[in-house]
Amino acid sequence: MRELNRKLTSKDNTLGMLLNDKELYEKGLSLISRADHAMQEMEQVTARLKGGEGTAGKLINEKELYEKLNRTVESLDALVSDIKKNPGRYVKFSLF
Repeated sequence: MRELNRKLTSKDNTLGMLLNDKELYEKGLSLISRADHAMQEMEQVTARLKGGEGTAGKLINEKELYEKLNRTVESLDALVSDIKKNPGRYVKFSLF
């Protein structure tokens, strides 16, 4: 039993360092606290996305909005391609 106690409290192993090094212990608690806070924030963001809040939430939850956005991007791509192929249709330049 004494040998087990000695091994557990020895500063040569992780558990012993945690038990004997107050600064390391406090840093560990701080890290756990920050990780917990970050997870709570992620849960809030996820809930808002699932609830359809904000632009990202609407894009994720509203199929019609997503499809309209895709059609708009496709139309814009076609317009840019046509402007490149036929700039005279869109830009008139005259010196006089």
